Amino acid sequence: RVDPYAGAHRYGVNAPVALSAALFGQNEFGAAFWSLFCSVAEVGLVAAFGVRWFGLRVGVLAGLLLAVLPLHAHQAGRLLADAPLALAISASFLFFFEGERSGSSPAYLIAGLAAGWSFWVKQSTVFYLLVFLLYPFVFRRFDRRWGWMVLGFAVVVGANLGWFAALTGDPLYIVHAVRDRLGSGYLEEGLADGSIVNEPGFYLGYLFVKVYQTVALGLLFVAGLFAGPREGAKRTLFRQVLWWGLGLLAILSLLPVSLSPLVLVPKQSNYLLIFVAPLCLVAALALARLPSRVSAVLTAAIVVVCVLLTLLQQASVRVFTANSRAAVEFARARPDAAVYATTNAFRAAAFGNLVEPARIPVRIGSMDELAAAATDRERLVILDTQTWTWALREPIRRLQDVPPCWLRETTLVPIADGAGVHLAAAAGKIVAAVPGLAAIAPRLAALSAPSPAYVYRLPAGCAAPALAKPR
Repeated sequence: RVDPYAGAHRYGVNAPVALSAALFGQNEFGAAFWSLFCSVAEVGLVAAFGVRWFGLRVGVLAGLLLAVLPLHAHQAGRLLADAPLALAISASFLFFFEGERSGSSPAYLIAGLAAGWSFWVKQSTVFYLLVFLLYPFVFRRFDRRWGWMVLGFAVVVGANLGWFAALTGDPLYIVHAVRDRLGSGYLEEGLADGSIVNEPGFYLGYLFVKVYQTVALGLLFVAGLFAGPREGAKRTLFRQVLWWGLGLLAILSLLPVSLSPLVLVPKQSNYLLIFVAPLCLVAALALARLPSRVSAVLTAAIVVVCVLLTLLQQASVRVFTANSRAAVEFARARPDAAVYATTNAFRAAAFGNLVEPARIPVRIGSMDELAAAATDRERLVILDTQTWTWALREPIRRLQDVPPCWLRETTLVPIADGAGVHLAAAAGKIVAAVPGLAAIAPRLAALSAPSPAYVYRLPAGCAAPALAKPR
């Protein structure tokens, strides 16, 4: 059976993760290695081409800015498509512009292979190639050697179509799956419940206002607009990097995916990862133009702030998942009990079984399974107040909605660890004692300790609430 959900067929992620699991074992490192590798590889490519095009100082600064960016560090090692996709897209531009600089046919070919690989990673983002399609009109040039890029792209995409033809008999299966999803009311429902962001200035907000993932990148990019080379081949490369960054920003912000209703391409903060590489190159040009001491001090300050914000982002993840990890251990200690939990704990159990196959398997049922379960036996239910508003269809979102027959048994002891959690706790104590900063203390406290997770016992005959309607 082939899953109809398009996201299940991102073989540019699935296949390498399976390979890394075969090499490193069925564990969390094996699952995370591919994203980590892609993240590091993108930093290396940006630094290497930065050195080649603009000099050692610019290349090192560009690679450093990208490496410490909280957004980039946060996505490195996560079992998602973002880091592999960012690598594929960045590589396609870097090698294409290297081909433009040197006239190298192999560089154009590699650019096409990378663009094709992005199709394997996430087919729906192929629209980014509009930046390449508009390039001849913006720069008023055409080169027959671009055919090597077209060839590389066609070969890799053709292999993907052949793969789906072998799996399903339909080489365009994934195209039809994406089309069917868009036509199934997905856009209308997403707009209604807020899961789809339709704001044109969404990414500008993350670059200049909500800067906890990008720090000073937006401001440095603006400064870099005036710090670029003014003549020669470097000026051409500078203009090309600007087109890369601004072109992707414009397309990801303004491209319509539906005219009725008018819906712009859906936006998420993690999609910033697609175009921060060129922004880092331009920002590095701005830093490199400053006097050496000023540049060193400013760079050091940016690195320190980035590391601190990355640790706080780590704390956010660890606190959000702390009760889910505790729920897994709670269920593992009770293998004969019928345990059910809210969405995040249910998924944590599945993931724990996947990456820790040597341990006792954990069985946690979902809340929809609880609603359908027979009531002639006792059940245990974990309500995680930290995460219960995250999923769209949790049947209980407030303690006052807990049925009277549910008996509270205990409160889980959360498993929240990591340097970021300790940093948030220490910072919370410090700001609480500083006049004028006390209002920040509750926010830091929320990054050091989760809201409680309660365990309820449902006696035989006690009913469970029905699944909530999607918001």
